[in-house]
This record gives sequence, structure tokens and C-alpha cells, in this order.
Amino acid sequence: MKTTIVPLSFLFFRSTDTIMNFPGSFAKIIILLLYLSSLCIAQTYHVEFNKKDILDDQGLLLEIVKKDSLKNYILPATKDSIKGTVSLEYFDLSGNFKVVNILVASNNDADMLYIDRKGTKDFSKAGLPLVFGKKQNKIPVDIYVDDSDTNRIAKFALLRCPLWPDSVLRRYVLENGDLNPRFAKVFGGMKGVANFEGKAGSFYFVDQNNLSRGKVTIEGRTYSIGLYDYQKNGIYNDSKDLLMINLHGGEELNLSDESCVFKLNDIFRISPYNYKIKNCDKYGKWVDLEKTDEQPTDYYIMDTVYTSGDSRAFHKYQIDKSIWDSRLTTLSGEKNDLRQYKGKYLLLNFWGEWCHGCIQEIPELLSINETYSPDKIKIISFIKMYNKEKALKMIKEKKMTWPQVELSKELLEKFNIKGYPTNILILPDGFHCFINEVMNKKNLEKIIK
Repeated sequence: MKTTIVPLSFLFFRSTDTIMNFPGSFAKIIILLLYLSSLCIAQTYHVEFNKKDILDDQGLLLEIVKKDSLKNYILPATKDSIKGTVSLEYFDLSGNFKVVNILVASNNDADMLYIDRKGTKDFSKAGLPLVFGKKQNKIPVDIYVDDSDTNRIAKFALLRCPLWPDSVLRRYVLENGDLNPRFAKVFGGMKGVANFEGKAGSFYFVDQNNLSRGKVTIEGRTYSIGLYDYQKNGIYNDSKDLLMINLHGGEELNLSDESCVFKLNDIFRISPYNYKIKNCDKYGKWVDLEKTDEQPTDYYIMDTVYTSGDSRAFHKYQIDKSIWDSRLTTLSGEKNDLRQYKGKYLLLNFWGEWCHGCIQEIPELLSINETYSPDKIKIISFIKMYNKEKALKMIKEKKMTWPQVELSKELLEKFNIKGYPTNILILPDGFHCFINEVMNKKNLEKIIK
């Protein structure tokens, strides 16, 4: 971190040396102008960021090594035992959702990680693998988002165990590296992997290192500060990105503390003055803060929707047009083509009878179904069933009258479902969609016109 402050006395005395021969009143005006100019210069703080890090409230991110996905890829020639694939997610500058798949092959000493950086599904052309030693806990994984710009990097790391205090870690990971069986069962259900045992080597924890972190000293007080690459696209100054300052004086930078999170065009108060971003490096290396007389704004807070159980609003994506070729058979035996619903709002709800969050959102779905006519919005639920009898009973008792379709592996992969519940609202144009986790009717109403 570097804070640029131009000493006032230096400017004042050096300036007076050069203009003392001017007529008295004119010299005084010049000195006054230089004095005021020096005050302006002194209010710009240049902050350098020296660390790519995770949010302090990132939470637990875990990817299961999936064996059943191997049939979709061309595999490399290797003597190592091929275990399966994991995936990392980010967005491009257009806001399109992207997935990078990683093939995991293993030998006695290391996991060999082949990265499909081009998205070709051909790991034989992935180049040399990353070597993740069995005694090594963490390995960085850099995804180059744009081949023409090597500075655009989405930075991740894979871990065998998260770097947490033992008192917290043992709730999730046993001493032998296996997941706690109770947690493994719950997480496997969330990821759509039935009977997941959580054995060591069958999963990785994930760090999303999309926070550029540093410190700044303003008015004699030092603050933890960072630029947050919200979409993990390697660019830190686009419309989704955020500035974070711990105004409470601690080291932590938490997305959940909205009082310390700002959009890049926000005016924020660092007592006793107001500041704004003057310049911002697009790769997250530095930022200039400037004192301003403008009044504080709350653009970030106004753009963030807070709801029970889910603090995020819908996020916009584009769908793969091939999903319109999907043919559906409901639990009651009716056969439909998804294409027949094109041209209206289509809400695809992915849930399971075993999923607590899914059950909690049912009243929201019922309210949506009652409020809007089928000509305006159509709901179709895709259910990942572990207990068909229990599922059918729940659907009947809760009067979920819209189509219910059992979620097949083909549909799971086509819609790229990573957890439950997931809700995809496809717009009438049949191309754009909004995705959220737990459904909230108020969020939906902001989109439907």
C-alpha cells in the first residue's frame, strides 16, 4: 500500500521562492492558488493491493470428484488412475456463466490435475498437468479468462482441508482426511450425488481468490481495504465489482457486512470526510481514493435484496438454446416438449423431497402459481428423488399442481445444476434467464413485466 500525500509546506515555500519578485497583490493570489491546489493534491490516496485473497466470510465451498462425467470427455494417455472431474465457475465480461473442468488422475504420490482451459472437453490436449502432492494441502489454480490478455486471471485454489481452527475444522473433516459422515450425506444431497461417503481424495475444498487486499491510512487511522472481483472474471473495475473497507477497524473484509461494501461509483464516508474512487486499476493492483464534498450514496445497499435465508437477488445469464429440445415426462405420465412453453416466462424449479431449503420455498412457489396465470408464467419442477413415496405424498399434500418431472442425469448436466434448490427463470425471448437459489416472490416481481 502506498499513500500519496504532498507536503503542504514544501509546495508553499518552493512556490514563494519563485514568485516573490511579482507585485505584492498578484504574488499573494498566486500563493493562495498554489495553497488551494496543494490541498486538493493532498486528498488523493493511492492504495496498492499486494495480495489476492478470499473473503473472510467466503464460507465452505467444496467440489466432489464426479466419475460419471468421464464419458463426456476425451481422456489423456496416462498410467495414473483417472478418478473423475471437478469444475470451477466464473463469468466473462458479458455476464455469461462459464465452467472450467479439471480432470483428476492419481498415483501414490500426487493428484495430477489436467485443466480444460479451452472448454474443448479434450483433456489429451490440456498440456502438462498440475502436480498436487498427496502431502500438499493447497495448490493454486489460475484460469486465464482471455487468451489475448494474460493479466486477466481468475484465481482459485484447491485444498484438501480448509485452513480453519481445529475446533471448527473437525465439524467437517476427520483426522484421516475423510468428511464427517453426517456432513458428507447432507452435502452429497445438495450436489445431487446420492450416498456420497466423503472419502479423502473424492473431493476438494475451493478458495475463490478474487479479493485484492491491502491497507490504507487516512486521517491517522489504518483500514483494511480491498477490491472484489464479483464475477471472478479477472477484471476488477466492471459494473459488478465492489470496494470493501472495514470501517470498524478490524482486518476482516466481509461481503455480508453491507455497511462496509460499496459499488465503485458510491460515495462513502471515512470519518470525518467523504471519499470516492478517482481511478481504479482493472486488474485489481491499485485504487485512488479522493476526498469529495459530494454526499454519501447507497448504491450497493439499494441494489442488494435481502431475504430470509438468501441475501442474493437473481443473477442474469444466457442459456444454451439446446435445452429447448428437451422432452419431459411428468410423474403423472404426461409427455411434453419444453419448446411448447417458449415465448412466456418459464420458471424451472430444481428441488428434492429431502432438501430442507427446497421445502421452505414451497409457499413462495404456491403464491407465484396463484398470482400469475399460466399464460404469463409457467412453473415446471424437476425433482431429485431419494424417496418417491415421500415425494409424491408431499406434492399432493402441499397442492403443488404444476408439472413435476424426475430429474435425470441428462437434464442435470444440461442445466448444469450444482445444488438444491436452484431456480431458473427463462425470459420470453428464450435466450436470457435469471438464476437464484431459494425462491423469493418479491425478487421475481422485479423481473416479470
